[in-house]
Amino acid sequence: MTVQCCVCKKTKVNGEWRLAPPVRDARISHTYCPACLVESVALLAVERATLVAAKQHRVGAHA
Repeated sequence: MTVQCCVCKKTKVNGEWRLAPPVRDARISHTYCPACLVESVALLAVERATLVAAKQHRVGAHA
């Protein structure tokens, strides 16, 4: 089975993430490569903080 990053499309080959041409008719499992995982988690943290701040602002405006 081919393991591919769902963000950058790199493929895990022998434990290393590299850009590789797609394998035709291969079974593909999607995940995050380490670099994209770090970036995605950071973006989610920023989004979450923004949503929490907005919710607190709305609650504070009604108090």
